[in-house]
Amino acid sequence: MLKRFHKKIIKVFFFPHVEFKLVILTLFWLIRIRFLMKRKVFKEVLEQIKLWSPKVTHSVKSPEPERISWIIEHCGDALTSSSTCLLRALTGFIIFRKQGFDVTLQIGMRRIIQKAPMEAHAWLEIDGKIIMGYLQGMNKFIPFETIKGLYL
Repeated sequence: MLKRFHKKIIKVFFFPHVEFKLVILTLFWLIRIRFLMKRKVFKEVLEQIKLWSPKVTHSVKSPEPERISWIIEHCGDALTSSSTCLLRALTGFIIFRKQGFDVTLQIGMRRIIQKAPMEAHAWLEIDGKIIMGYLQGMNKFIPFETIKGLYL
C-alpha cells in the first residue's frame, strides 16, 4: 500500500500549479474533516463545515468540476482506505465552494432488497447534476433534506 501511495504522490509533482495547490488543499481538508468527524456529532460537523465554506465567488483559474472531483476521489484513495463517501462529499463541498461553484451536498438512503439493511450515501450536485459520488442505482436513493450552502 505504501508503494502505491508513493507512486501517486510522485505524479502530483507534475500537475499544473493550480491542480497541485488543489491536491494540497484537498489532503488538508480530508485530514481535518476526518479528525473532526471522530470527535464531534454530525450536527456539529455540519455547523463547522458551514463556517469553513465561504460564500460562492467566481474563480477564474478553477479547474473543471470533473477534474476537481477526480482529485478529491484520488486524494481520498491515496490518503486512507477508510475514506468514506461522507468524508469526500464534505471535503468536496468546501473545495468546490472555495473554487467558486454553487454546490449542493446530498445525503440519502436506499434499500435494494426489502429485508436488506438500509444503505446511506453522500454525493455532490451542481444544478441537479451529480458531479461527485455517483453510484449505480442512484435513482433508488431517497435524499434527506437538500443541503445547499448547508442551511439547515
